Parts: sequence; structure tokens; C-alpha cells
Amino acid sequence: MASVLISLMLLLLVYHHVDCTRCLVSSTNGRFGEECPLDWITWRSQCYKIISDLLTWREAKEQCIKMDALLVVPLSKDETKFLLTLFRKPKFWINCNDIETEGQWVCQEDGAMVQYREWRQNEPDNFGVENCAVAYYEGWNDLSCTNKCPAICKQKSPMLHF
Repeated sequence: MASVLISLMLLLLVYHHVDCTRCLVSSTNGRFGEECPLDWITWRSQCYKIISDLLTWREAKEQCIKMDALLVVPLSKDETKFLLTLFRKPKFWINCNDIETEGQWVCQEDGAMVQYREWRQNEPDNFGVENCAVAYYEGWNDLSCTNKCPAICKQKSPMLHF
């Protein structure tokens, strides 16, 4: 189906001289008609932005909001694997915390609760005061929200309309 859409778009370009500077075929997932902002990466209709700066959990969340995005929370093992491969760092903040009620972890995307969890063995353990979560290769871990870690922001990929 994607190859048919690509062929049709190429015909439009050739015969109608359509300016298609915004018509991108994502090299990450091969889907036609999806685009992310400059310096963002597309994967499965989502846009991801790496924040390499070391930030507290709250700073990371605020940085994502400033970019009209959300602090990422992986929704599957595939997404976790993609993020860790993309990021190439040992850990990054995710949008999960138990700040309100100890032991009741709230993981949200677009205001909806995320059911997927991938805690490391014996985690979360609340060693000291650990109310925010990070993703590692081995799974998620709880850390103090004041620790400084990199982060990944996520937003939906806008669809182009012709």
C-alpha cells in the first residue's frame, strides 16, 4: 500500500510540479506522508526529541512541554527497545512517578494512564526517596526526582493533507 502511495505522489510531482518540500518518507519506518519537526525522529507515527542535557525530572517534563510535547513513557517493549537504541545512553527520564501517593505509580501519555510497565527486578524499591522513574536497558528504575538525567520528548506526528 505504501509503495502505491509513493508512486502516486511521484506522479503528482512529475506531472503537476507540486512543491513537496514537506512530503517526507520517513527513513525510520518507511511510512508516507508523515513528518516531524526538524531535529526530531519519526517512529510509528510518533515524533521523538532527545534532550541530552542533564535535568531533574520536573525540568525534563517542563522542557518537553515547552516543545509542545510530553516526557516519553514507553508503551511497549518495542518502543523501549527503539528508544534505547536511538538514545544510546544508559538511562533517561520517563513520565512515571509516585509523587502524590507512595507506591501508586502514575504513568501517563496525553492525560491517559499507561498500563504497560517494565520495572527491573526488585523495582521500584523507593530506596531513600525515589518518586520518579527512568528507563534502563534492563528495565525501569525509581530514582530521586532531583537526580539529573537526560530525557526524551514525544509528540504525535502530524499527517499531511493533499
